[in-house]
Amino acid sequence: MSTELIARTGRVQSWIDDPTSRLPVSCTVFVIEDSMEGPEGIEGIEAQLTPEGYKGFLQGNCAKYLWRWRDEGGIEDLRKCKWYLDRLISSVDEGD
Repeated sequence: MSTELIARTGRVQSWIDDPTSRLPVSCTVFVIEDSMEGPEGIEGIEAQLTPEGYKGFLQGNCAKYLWRWRDEGGIEDLRKCKWYLDRLISSVDEGD
């Protein structure tokens, strides 16, 4: 699993560089390792859905992040879209 962080806005990055500073309340830190993997994350969602349902879930999230990236999340939303798209491609490659 990659230890790459998805979201690092300027304010969050400054907090990562100096964790003794205050993290602004309005910031959201989206860390793949903590929130997406494992039985309470993406694997749990996959386990609850049929293979086609899971692919639809991945596709829907790609569409959501691609749709809103200019107005809301910027590059972070494009990275999230890529994250879901990579999983969709893997799912299709595996023939699930």
